[in-house]
Amino acid sequence: MLSCTVCLAITVALGAFYFMETFRELAGMYRTSLIRADGSHPHMVIATMDVEGIYYEGDYSKVIPIRQWERCVLSGTMTCSETPRIAYMDCQSKGRLSVTEPVWKDFALIPRENAPGVEPIKTINQCDAD
Repeated sequence: MLSCTVCLAITVALGAFYFMETFRELAGMYRTSLIRADGSHPHMVIATMDVEGIYYEGDYSKVIPIRQWERCVLSGTMTCSETPRIAYMDCQSKGRLSVTEPVWKDFALIPRENAPGVEPIKTINQCDAD
């Protein structure tokens, strides 16, 4: 009888785990369909190859891959006074990330998907803009 109870408990626990993982995956897929340029994130870009972004939350940071063809919106803010310089963006499946200057070249601008009324930019590098 005890063995049957243990098996049932394990089955329920695994079912709950599977349900939560599926729910998390569906929530992530839903979020990817919502990425749009707006007033605070005016410019749409796309990764032309796999690159690394950095996720920050307080003192915690983690390197997160941004996959090729993943869309991101630039936040319009950059850290230009540090080396390497940093661009901040929200990406489809990863959320808010920072991307260092050496990988800026691996993103292509998508002017058609910019926020309405926003002037197109020629490069992600807005630190050198006049």
